[in-house]
Amino acid sequence: MKAKPNKMALLMLCVVFAFSACGAGGKTQAVLGAPAVTGGNKKLLVRWDAVPDAIAYEVWCNTANDPASATRQGSDVSATKYTITGLTNGTLYYVWVKVKYPDEKFKFSAVASGTPGILPGVATTAIKGNLALTLLLTGTSAKGGGKVITQGDSGVSERGLCWNTTGKPTTSDSKVPCGKGTGVFTNCALTELAPGTTYFVRAYATNDTGTAYSNEISFNSGKIIGSDYAGGYVFYNDGSGHGLVAAKSDLSAAKAWIIGDPAQTMLNGNTLSSLGSGRANTTAIMNQLGHTDSAARLCTEYKGGGYGDWFLPSKDELNLMYTKLKLAGIGNFADHYYWSSSEGNSLNAWYQTFTNGSQGNGGKDITDRVRAIRAF
Repeated sequence: MKAKPNKMALLMLCVVFAFSACGAGGKTQAVLGAPAVTGGNKKLLVRWDAVPDAIAYEVWCNTANDPASATRQGSDVSATKYTITGLTNGTLYYVWVKVKYPDEKFKFSAVASGTPGILPGVATTAIKGNLALTLLLTGTSAKGGGKVITQGDSGVSERGLCWNTTGKPTTSDSKVPCGKGTGVFTNCALTELAPGTTYFVRAYATNDTGTAYSNEISFNSGKIIGSDYAGGYVFYNDGSGHGLVAAKSDLSAAKAWIIGDPAQTMLNGNTLSSLGSGRANTTAIMNQLGHTDSAARLCTEYKGGGYGDWFLPSKDELNLMYTKLKLAGIGNFADHYYWSSSEGNSLNAWYQTFTNGSQGNGGKDITDRVRAIRAF
């Protein structure tokens, strides 16, 4: 036989449950979610939703996610927002709101976090691997740039580049201002560099909150343009410590671009004009069916400085020799036509006159001057 339920015991159980689940006045005390936190200059604005039956709020913050060691910033706050002041810009703070109920009990909200101040967003333009900028490496100077993506909580009063040889450069190191405001900035001169040295660079942007720094890039300043190195005169640095040199003198005053069976050698079609293509062009010319002799072969047979890896420069490499060496009075170049290793078409190849720098196409059987180059 089953025992009948004790009605009095059930009634008492319900009363206890209701009391434990309710606050003063028999109403459930709500648990506040995470407040909204907005950064400002050395301050955080904290907002939250009103809590039923709350008679006041307190705001607490800490640099660690630990309410037990937090500091109270505002007490007996009647509004649903509060500004914490006197903070350090760029520092992450954790924030809680305490809800005070009529029974004098307090309950912590969920945690939120925020960082005082809104710094600009900034990025650096790469130098190494960026031909537009490696062309400007002189061994003692470079040029760079960057972009201010966002201004933060106030206008950008200064932007530019900073650099050092140890990493994580700041404006306390070498720097060059490059204007103000948002957007792309270019043509920033990095000066007084030591040749053959690796430098670390960051773009920076400053607003009322402070100075923000971009991603870090690095590059090698390279050899001094025009210096005697690796068997010739340096005319290009690639930003990685390597580059190109030109032989110290012409290999010939009158050499045909290619000599051989015209039916075969006139149909090469395997050459490029770009910087860095001269070596492959030279190989393609040498491998052409019917080839017996050429300006390219003359370069491969050259042993200047004890090196055996010389080649005929491409169209762009030849032009760089003109601008970096001939115009600077370096290299004993003649005011005459020089062959490149770049074809114009099946019958013609590119040459450049070192009288005024103009480039053009000439028949592959025409004889012009030859100057070899090599990579270091």
